[in-house]
Amino acid sequence: VSEFSATEKWGLILASLVLAMISWKYVEMPFRKKGNSMPAKAPILAFVSISFILGAVGFFFDAEEGVPSRLPEQARQILSAANERQQRRIENRTHSGNSLSDLINDALPRLNPEISDSPQFLVWGDSHAKVAESAFKEIATEK
Repeated sequence: VSEFSATEKWGLILASLVLAMISWKYVEMPFRKKGNSMPAKAPILAFVSISFILGAVGFFFDAEEGVPSRLPEQARQILSAANERQQRRIENRTHSGNSLSDLINDALPRLNPEISDSPQFLVWGDSHAKVAESAFKEIATEK
């Protein structure tokens, strides 16, 4: 990802000024005028239209998985590899079976069942808790 060029920066400044003028003329001024002659349906229609357009643009970017062409080739390759790894993890994931019913039925896996049959603490969470499992096991076995 690179910095904006001077032309791009000036283009963004110009675009923001144009949008500010449009907002001032069509949003602020109608509400500031005495004897507001703007029909009540106009702001609602504008809101619905803009919402539809923004929703369509968002749907397009979601369907296209963003705009990867904005990234350098090396970044796209890294992103692609990360996405493939994530997809393999999802496909290979097996549910550990830990649920509330497992807790109620005392069927949760033990960190170190050799030491004690009655648990002293519970590790409950998602994949982050699974990652920390070895640290908790080490703590549980310390005396």
